Amino acid sequence: MGGEGYRQLGEAGWRWVLDQVRWDDGPWIPETPDEVEASGRRDGMHSGIGGLPPALAELRLARDLTAEEERLADGIATRIASVVAHTTDPSYFMGLTSHAGALGLLGEPDGVGAALARLRELATPEGWPQTLIGRPMLLAGAPIHDVVLGTAGVVLGSIWAGGPLGEEVAGLAAGVLLERAEQTPTGLNWTMVAAADRLADRPQLPNFSHGLSGIATALALAGDRLGRAELVDAARLGAEHLVTLGRVE
Repeated sequence: MGGEGYRQLGEAGWRWVLDQVRWDDGPWIPETPDEVEASGRRDGMHSGIGGLPPALAELRLARDLTAEEERLADGIATRIASVVAHTTDPSYFMGLTSHAGALGLLGEPDGVGAALARLRELATPEGWPQTLIGRPMLLAGAPIHDVVLGTAGVVLGSIWAGGPLGEEVAGLAAGVLLERAEQTPTGLNWTMVAAADRLADRPQLPNFSHGLSGIATALALAGDRLGRAELVDAARLGAEHLVTLGRVE
């Protein structure tokens, strides 16, 4: 298959996605084709319209958007901007960090600023308690450290958003991770939630999405962007501990 064949395949896949888009007070996309009502996750990157701006941004690199796609982009921007002030979920996948990313890709700097300001408003010394998503391994309302749902995701999203406010929020979030690091003989460790908030006999999940690997990555990037050597040092100590968790059978 040549370049034109790949392009046709991509356009066909995207056409299928466009055909799934529904409208009420804004666009939404079902998580499964047979879903008839928008879920509470309709606006996030993981399960909703927040996942479409990255595709639209890629399309803009290859061609002009169609009128249908421009309408969709405008509708997504309007819908997501309208929910920022009432959103309490901080997360990279479904909450304010997702909203900042989507609005940034859609060329809406005011919306990005509003999402970052809302994150700053909701910050606590322990981070951002995640209360919207039930997880059997977590105590209710426990601050989450990871990239997908928690503080490390706020670090990454804020760094990518950039600007003074983005750097401020990233610095706040990175400071929370430093405070909640677990000292080990082989370096620093972070799990999805702190030991005090973790239910017994649950896996540590040291992967990128939910644990140590992603948290160390976020700290390394923040340290480089913010010029904070202590964040880079913490990331290095996290990486040193991470390699000790591998098993050779």
